Amino acid sequence: MLQMILSYLPFGGGDEEGPPFLNFLIRKAAHLTEFGILAALVWRALLPKRFAYAGAWLFATAYAATDEWHQSFEPGRTATPKDVAIDSCGALIALLIVFVCRHWLRTKHCAVKRGV
Repeated sequence: MLQMILSYLPFGGGDEEGPPFLNFLIRKAAHLTEFGILAALVWRALLPKRFAYAGAWLFATAYAATDEWHQSFEPGRTATPKDVAIDSCGALIALLIVFVCRHWLRTKHCAVKRGV
């Protein structure tokens, strides 16, 4: 969905108009965000399982790989392992943010309960 919205913005669409580096940054930022959101949602769906973090990352990475494979059949599109790695990093970054936020909230909550 984010890709669709960005396609209507200048330099965010599927065409290669505008500064190439800006186009590249917008596309990669969109992919990082998309796969980060996907990983966070899958993580939430897998709770309270012990493997929720790993499962969410694996799911997002597998989806990124199948997305790139699908792109290999589309005319004018390219599929590269680098894009899978970027998408996978987006998932990992989001899961790290979730982990840190949860740890921080638990620590703060425990300190409030103890009266510290």
